[in-house]
Parts: sequence; C-alpha cells; structure tokens
Amino acid sequence: MSAYADRLEALAAEAADRCTGCGKCFEVCPTAREIGLDAGEAKARVAELSSLTHGGPAADGVMKWLNACDGSARCTDACPEDINVRQWVTIAKMKALETARPRSEGATAAASRFRHMAQAVRLLASMQLPSETLQKILAPAEKRTADVLFYTGCNVLRTPAPPIAAASTSSRKPTSRPTSGWGIAPSSASASRAPPRC
Repeated sequence: MSAYADRLEALAAEAADRCTGCGKCFEVCPTAREIGLDAGEAKARVAELSSLTHGGPAADGVMKWLNACDGSARCTDACPEDINVRQWVTIAKMKALETARPRSEGATAAASRFRHMAQAVRLLASMQLPSETLQKILAPAEKRTADVLFYTGCNVLRTPAPPIAAASTSSRKPTSRPTSGWGIAPSSASASRAPPRC
C-alpha cells in the first residue's frame, strides 16, 4: 500500500474510532431519503460504516448510502464529534470498491473514464467554439503559440465557461513560444514552470 493509501486508511480509522454511532449524520443526509433509506435505521447504517472501515463486509444498506452521497457535507455539519463524515464516507466507498474489484480493473476503468471525459470536452468545445479557435486548441503542442496560457485544471466539464471565455479572447498575435495547455500565466512564466498536475 502507498503512503497516500495508508494516510487515507488512518483518517478513516480515526473517524470510526471517534464515532459514537449516534446516527445524526445519516439522519440529515438528503440523498438517503431520496433513495428510500429509512432514517430510523441511522444507527445501523453508521455501525455498518464503522465495520466496513475496520475491514468488515460492505453491507447493502451502507453501500446504497455511500453510492448515493452527493458530497453536500450536511453529515459533517450534523456530527456532534466534529468528524469529517463526508471524507470518511468517501474513503469508505473507495475501500469498498477496491475490495470488490482488483486494482488493475479499477485502473482500466479510470483510464476509460478519462478517455470519455476527453472526448466529451472535445465535443463540448466543438459545439461552443468557432472552428478556427477549436483548431488552435486541438493543434499539437509544438504548433501552438500564445502570449497567455490559461490552465483550467482537471474539471472543464463542470465549469466550461472560463476556458471558453479565455479561448474566445485569445486571438492575440502568436509568439514563438509553444504552449502546452490552457492556463492563466504569461508565456514567460509558463515556460519556466510546468503546468500543475491533476
């Protein structure tokens, strides 16, 4: 296991150890009601979450809850022990997925999702950008030039407006410096630093 995975395990174990099992986190969960989980079973679901964290089985009830999580953090706000329940739920969900399928299968699925996301970004861009702007963006890195680099990060599908706005205003005269992505940084700064990694 990596140091990162060890750290996640430690965070989840600490949350489980501090948890009193009161069930308030489950009671306030908006998605639990939407998928038909009974608020009266809050203590049972939290006990299943603690058990899963300590290596127990992934019970159906807790897995339905974990898979429905929308990240609202109402659970964290409701916790009288100040546990970051949203973080705990996320780690527990990852742990349950890892035990349910081999790591290599998860890596293959992640690569496939990334490919689909890249295709979706291209489709989104093709629907919203003029053809000549799109061609500039899709050109091989060694052929792209710009005065300014606008780096959007890893989630352009959730917030497409900034890169689209930047692309539409990037009709400056080209420089001889190649760009490797989008970002807000003068091209001289982007030349000395690599873009952030996702």
